[in-house]
Amino acid sequence: MNTIIIDKNRFIDETGRERIFNGLNLVCKDPSLNYVYALSFEQYQRLYRSGINILRFGIIWAAIEPSPGVYDDQYLQKVKEQLSLAHNAGLYFFLDFHQDLYGVSFGDGAPAWAESTDGLPHVTGDLWSDAYLISPALNRAIEHFWHNDTVCGAGLQDHFIQMIRHTVRYFCQTPGLLGYDLWNEPYPGPAGQSALDAALQLLPAASESRLEDRDAKKRLIAGLTDIDFYRQMTAALSQHTIPFEQTFLMAFYKKVSNTIHEISPEAFLFTEPCYFTNMGAPSGITRLPVSGQVLAPHGYDLIVDTGHDDLYDPQRVNLIFERHRQTGDSLAVPVFIGEWGAFEGRPGNEKAALQMIRILEQNLWSHTYWSWGPDIESRPEWNYLVRSYPVATAGSLRAYHWDGKSLTLQYDSVPGVTEVFVSGLGQSRWDLRTLQGCVKIQEEVWSDTGHGILSIVSDIAQDVHICLEK
Repeated sequence: MNTIIIDKNRFIDETGRERIFNGLNLVCKDPSLNYVYALSFEQYQRLYRSGINILRFGIIWAAIEPSPGVYDDQYLQKVKEQLSLAHNAGLYFFLDFHQDLYGVSFGDGAPAWAESTDGLPHVTGDLWSDAYLISPALNRAIEHFWHNDTVCGAGLQDHFIQMIRHTVRYFCQTPGLLGYDLWNEPYPGPAGQSALDAALQLLPAASESRLEDRDAKKRLIAGLTDIDFYRQMTAALSQHTIPFEQTFLMAFYKKVSNTIHEISPEAFLFTEPCYFTNMGAPSGITRLPVSGQVLAPHGYDLIVDTGHDDLYDPQRVNLIFERHRQTGDSLAVPVFIGEWGAFEGRPGNEKAALQMIRILEQNLWSHTYWSWGPDIESRPEWNYLVRSYPVATAGSLRAYHWDGKSLTLQYDSVPGVTEVFVSGLGQSRWDLRTLQGCVKIQEEVWSDTGHGILSIVSDIAQDVHICLEK
């Protein structure tokens, strides 16, 4: 496996080839499994031989530091063992400091001792994420974290930084490890409530809206199909979330990234914008003062987790990723889509999956789909994740497109070997046409999956345009 580095807004390997990552989230939130899915080498190898070449591997603060200053190296060792198996199978990965609803009393993430609620009640709704919007206890705990208030003798962020230091030291020099996702889906706490109030004021009968109510939520989503209005509404959110990002969030990211780079200066720093950017709010995230920053946004239509898949709106999705593209361009760092999908095997999401694959292709973005499950190969979305794409381009990748039956690829080559994953390479007859350039072709097929790697060898610098058809 090659060493991966960042060159402006691209991932490249040590031979200078531009890399595309096609991956999955592997995040275990189950405390009965000690927050680790135990996959075998054969399972990782099958993922690799199905075109999956990277994992966003979740780790949980509560599992790392069950008591203040006490670290569970047995948990970290189990994670390291899984990473070793994944690496031996050919996979890259980055570690995601995962949280949902901040901590384990509400969801997962921070240990219970790091949850300071001042005795306020915890309120839940129809959907797990409703608690962000309606729970006083949760929002108070988040507020204490962003203000670094003292718990158990030190600031909450100071506890987190010490946990980061211990963890990065433990995983330093782990083969295949690209870096760290610093904090999953940062929620701004009280600023989030202000943002929501501002958005609701734009809606008819806003005072009657109860977003935690399933039927009310369905009516709201069904009514948000005017893309100009949706653009205005999400911009209203950002009037409250951008100040949070540019003060509290970036200050936190700078502390975490400096700590990581003290120990592992080559590590990539996957920085996520505010939670509300998942649905299209503009971001105000800024550049880190250290190298290795990657913009790692998530993107979900409003229907995610609601069960209202029939209300999916491609215009809203286009807006979400249009704004992620704008943020990435302004930062001039690679964009890596850390989460999308969450279809979880439900039929009827094929158009949504296809749209997202097109967005990834058009922007030449890498990604990790949410998420792996034991039944991943039987899910409808698997057909879209096992897709043909250029893994490593010797030169500068201009465009590629896979429609299920044909792959087109254009790049400005340098002398070297371009590797392309081809779905079903060993299962069908393929017609390869070189529309431009002079190249030699080699192929490797894996008998267990029927997929394979097409190697395109160029001896000179040239424009290459190929078409591969069944």
